[in-house]
Amino acid sequence: MIYWIWLTKIPGIGPVMQKELLRVFKTPESVFDASSVELLKCTGLGKEKLKLIEKARSNHRILESSKRIVKDLEKHNIKLLTYDDNLYPSMAKEISDSPVLLYYKGHIRKESMGVAIVGARRCSSYGKRVVVDAASHLAKHGIPVISGMAKGIDSYAHTVCVKESGYTIAFLGNGLDKVYPSEHTSLMEEIIDNGAVISEYEPGVSPKKEHFPKRNRLISGWANKLLVVEAGVKSGALITAELAKKYGRQVYVVPGEIYSVESAGCNNLIAQGAEVFLCVDQLFMDDRDNRELAENRQMGSSEYIDSLKELDKKILQVLGKYQEIGIGELCGIIGSNDEEILERLVMLEIGGRVVVRGDMARLRE
Repeated sequence: MIYWIWLTKIPGIGPVMQKELLRVFKTPESVFDASSVELLKCTGLGKEKLKLIEKARSNHRILESSKRIVKDLEKHNIKLLTYDDNLYPSMAKEISDSPVLLYYKGHIRKESMGVAIVGARRCSSYGKRVVVDAASHLAKHGIPVISGMAKGIDSYAHTVCVKESGYTIAFLGNGLDKVYPSEHTSLMEEIIDNGAVISEYEPGVSPKKEHFPKRNRLISGWANKLLVVEAGVKSGALITAELAKKYGRQVYVVPGEIYSVESAGCNNLIAQGAEVFLCVDQLFMDDRDNRELAENRQMGSSEYIDSLKELDKKILQVLGKYQEIGIGELCGIIGSNDEEILERLVMLEIGGRVVVRGDMARLRE
């Protein structure tokens, strides 16, 4: 693990180049041992970056610092999640600047992608009610609740999930030997018992203003969907929403009163075309599903839900017969159109049942 830490400590070598080095040399130790000629085989590694790596190898302080960090990890019961670990979600890995190394406490389950819930630190009773409803439903359905353990919306999301015996992940902007905010000490312990706290910062690193936008990219990256509950015009939740859209995640925004400061950022997102959050089912299905579901609920009908369950069963039965199958072929076997099957595959993937990559689908192992 020392060389994983060493790789992340090379000044001027960020996640993109770190991944390229790992692509070529497979392990950080091989990067450390590689010759200058071998290193230049990496795409984008010119003479300037080569000098940075060579300097990091000759500068024993970086390696010694990495060894000290390993000792701190043992002291504080902190574990490492490396880029080659199968617990590192593939969708999170696909983000260009995702860290090659993360520190965590608790346990990371095999399917840890979930729904992120973010919002204002100063939230209204309306915002609290939305969070309680959303986080409770997600926890009961076994879908991870992702947030940042900040005051307000974030902390409510984690707390509700824990009370419902759900799985939750908190991404922090500091080392895991510190609690920020300090009043969330017991909450952090509960999250560790029921999920994980994760950070890209080693023990000893204090929370800094510039850390939190970087933390927000991890929240967005590990989310299948993002729910913005309340956010002012300068809220960090808006950064999270912007990143989620960049990563191709579905973003839902709770509409608020036009005179509410806490809802100004949310209302602006909606005005710019964001999806309006109307019911918790949107966190499980796509938007069209939920419009039709809402209509059927108003009519008091359960036929629509039953039809969805039947189609899901057919999809899972077919996937069970193949190691991997093209979506077009899947549609032909079932006798449904591409759009309908894709919609159900998205929901099944969010629920942790299937994996969709490009135009291929398979059961999740």
